[in-house]
Amino acid sequence: MKKLLCLSLALAVCLALFSGCSAYESIFEGFFGEKREEPEGATLPTGDMEFYFYGNEEHITVSVSPDGSTYMIVPNWGLEEATEGEEKEAAEEEPEEDIPATEAPVATETPTVPSAAAPVMPPETEDPAVKVWLPTADPLIYEIYSAESRDQYVWYNYHVPQINSQAAGAVQINQKILEAYEEEVLEGIEAGKMGYSTSCEGVNWKAHRYGNVLVLLTWDNYPGGNTYYLVFCFDTVTGKQLSNPEILALCKVDPAVFVDRAKVSAQAEYCRAYPPELRDVLGPEYYDSQMEKTMQDNWVNMNMKMYPAADGKLMLISPIASMAGADSYQHTYPYVP
Repeated sequence: MKKLLCLSLALAVCLALFSGCSAYESIFEGFFGEKREEPEGATLPTGDMEFYFYGNEEHITVSVSPDGSTYMIVPNWGLEEATEGEEKEAAEEEPEEDIPATEAPVATETPTVPSAAAPVMPPETEDPAVKVWLPTADPLIYEIYSAESRDQYVWYNYHVPQINSQAAGAVQINQKILEAYEEEVLEGIEAGKMGYSTSCEGVNWKAHRYGNVLVLLTWDNYPGGNTYYLVFCFDTVTGKQLSNPEILALCKVDPAVFVDRAKVSAQAEYCRAYPPELRDVLGPEYYDSQMEKTMQDNWVNMNMKMYPAADGKLMLISPIASMAGADSYQHTYPYVP
């Protein structure tokens, strides 16, 4: 292994020394000890050059002919065979070094999650408007796609995040994000090259921390004010994605009363968006029916989207029935205890 490292270092040094020569690359195409000829007109620095490694224990010699047309690389180790006695003496003086067994690390209260290279690089693109693998202010998040267009005919704003960790929870989250947004982002970019926009106007995100939990909120936008949210809670200590029961426990919310209070919270958000003063204007029956729809079991339940705010208070995501336009729009709103 040491010799292999020496060779690598030597070749790197040679590469640097011969970088000014038009034919330097051919040095590394030959075998060690093989005399090579340079192409006509090519020259190398002449003379012998020796490179020492590991405290002068190992070295190689690069010999170049006086006219600079030929050279030879010779490794200078192991060229003289030791006698049986010398081998025995060397073995006694320098016994093989045993690599000690690594002791198991002592568990701490806050173990860290490995955050090696992020999962999978997207296909490279020659479009200068599209950036990939873009770092963000949060070292645990990068943008796998980042592209914007704001001209007269093409408008889009795409920023697709990924969590920079190989932990199982991060891998799952990253895959869900790509499944949700990658296809429509690439379609939007290609459509923009042809001079038109697709229905997806934007993909964006924001993130915050609550204790050890990274909260990543993503959304895509469509004409008419339609916004659709996804939210992911990643525990940076365990490397897992939090489930809804774990989020409720984190926010100190009793699961037994959650659904009832969540419906009250949805009703409060409906009244915030459409103040009760509109009830007489739009008609009591229609106003009340849309409120009831907002609190329906299909929209408000234990499986609804939720996450802790930066202050630890529980936040909810669900459709809120509309008084105009689309039948409903997704809202983020606080849980009312």
